[in-house]
Amino acid sequence: MATNEFTTENNKQVQRDLIMYHFGEEVCEPSHHYGPAIRDHYLIHYVLSGKGTFSKGSEKYHLIEGMCFLIAPNEVTYYEADNADPWHYVWIGFNGMRAYELISLCGFSQNTPTLTYTLRQDHDLGDHIIQLLMNRNAFDSSELWLTGQLYVFLSQLVKNKEYGHNNQRLRSQAEQYVLKSVQFMKNNYSHQITIQNVADYIGLDRSYFYAIFKKKIGVSPKEYLVQIRMKKAKELLTSTTLSLNEIAYSTGYVDPFLFSKTIKKHTGLSPSAFRKTI
Repeated sequence: MATNEFTTENNKQVQRDLIMYHFGEEVCEPSHHYGPAIRDHYLIHYVLSGKGTFSKGSEKYHLIEGMCFLIAPNEVTYYEADNADPWHYVWIGFNGMRAYELISLCGFSQNTPTLTYTLRQDHDLGDHIIQLLMNRNAFDSSELWLTGQLYVFLSQLVKNKEYGHNNQRLRSQAEQYVLKSVQFMKNNYSHQITIQNVADYIGLDRSYFYAIFKKKIGVSPKEYLVQIRMKKAKELLTSTTLSLNEIAYSTGYVDPFLFSKTIKKHTGLSPSAFRKTI
């Protein structure tokens, strides 16, 4: 097991906004564990590779590369490296009067002691700690420098949370557009609507609408509209005595030949043959 750690002289001071206690890196042996134990400060681990488990109370969390876990003061915790693929992680320990506020901004809470860091291409947390270890002597490990680096580390976690919220908002907005378009198609399939009509109705560029619709539904808007029309057409064929032309018009087809061709493509049978199967 390889460990590289730096401990400051500030590990008994808490009457400041934020102060770093220690930071380090560890390549763990299989099944290496720590605890059950209690800390008197905040401690964030970030997994660089491998996997392991983190236990807090009755909850057990499985962590892999790119995930963080938080140990808060006065909590009994236990963590253990995987036997087959033990983790390699970095950590940073700190405290202060603003510590709780800042870890909350990062996305941690009493019920959420783990999170996934998704901004590794922008700023890797592991590289940040490793650079601290490499440069600790160059900066004489001054308190001001260390505190500044701690703020940078936490700010990346805050940015990570905001990025996740923005993505969620964009996904939610896209879902609303898709739902609105589906409802429009279901309400108007009997008319000669086009996909451009649908895009115009929800106020989106056709190409963008196509992209978000297919991503969400799994088929193109055109194919989905055809599916709606075919479902209704099969229902009318089997439950009414309407003529084929009437059913075609009722499902948005002005060309009976195109209607028959589409029915056969989806059922393998002509409209007349499909009607006789029931």
